Amino acid sequence: MRPIHRQNIAVKNGFSLVEIAVVLVILTILLSTLAMPIAGQLRQRRMSETQRLLDMAQQALIGYASANGRLPCPATDGATIGSVNSFGDERFASAGDSALTGKCEYWAGYLPAVALGLSPLDSQGFMVDAWGLRANRIRYAVWGSDVVLPGLVSYPFTKTNGMKTATTTVLADTNTATPFLMICQSAPLGTPLPSATVAGTTSACGAGVVKLADRAPAIIYSLGENAAAASPGLDEAFNAKTTANQTFAFVSHVQTAGPTNAFDDIVNWISLSVLFNNMQAAGRFP
Repeated sequence: MRPIHRQNIAVKNGFSLVEIAVVLVILTILLSTLAMPIAGQLRQRRMSETQRLLDMAQQALIGYASANGRLPCPATDGATIGSVNSFGDERFASAGDSALTGKCEYWAGYLPAVALGLSPLDSQGFMVDAWGLRANRIRYAVWGSDVVLPGLVSYPFTKTNGMKTATTTVLADTNTATPFLMICQSAPLGTPLPSATVAGTTSACGAGVVKLADRAPAIIYSLGENAAAASPGLDEAFNAKTTANQTFAFVSHVQTAGPTNAFDDIVNWISLSVLFNNMQAAGRFP
């Protein structure tokens, strides 16, 4: 009987399959509960880091303009924007164009981080936001036109001394009908959109849509966590520029979730007054 007594003791001191299953369920619940706030904290850190990168890029662009008398052209990747990969450098329209003409191949593209001397960069020379994917390369747009000519100057923001020639008075004149980059709180409605090749466009975002800016010379932004989404919502579609989608309208508002119009883009833009003040201090204007 003694061996049987030992077997009973072993069963009594062990765990049954039911008890193990209960423990596993409890651990799963606890881990799931902990994972939710951790994921939220990680997302918030990435958003904060992306905002820091955009602020740094904004200051670099202002510094570049102060040193060179112009803003750089956007970079192209040869896939979504442009026919040539500029590998993080600015891209002019053709071999005959340069800082002397100021004509960019595309007005909305990628941040020319190489031209700005920024880092870190991905393997092709582009700066990415804190999510780090190819789709998360930081975007950049600058205003330029050979149809709308402030002070009779084409491409005044990207041409060497173009702003000086056009004069700050003309460029900052709020009474003019010429908009630059337009930022709205939701997708613009019922109005023509600014274009590099269309004159006489309106600066309104549409009835009931709040206008945040319509005279921004440049904008720097991230497409956020869902940058790789195949079908962005209506608001995000105005920021996800491609070769076939080159309007000068952009959207910025608080982040929202939803199956049809989620929005997590992070948008910065340069104001004319800040740009001109810095260039004035650098001796770029008389």
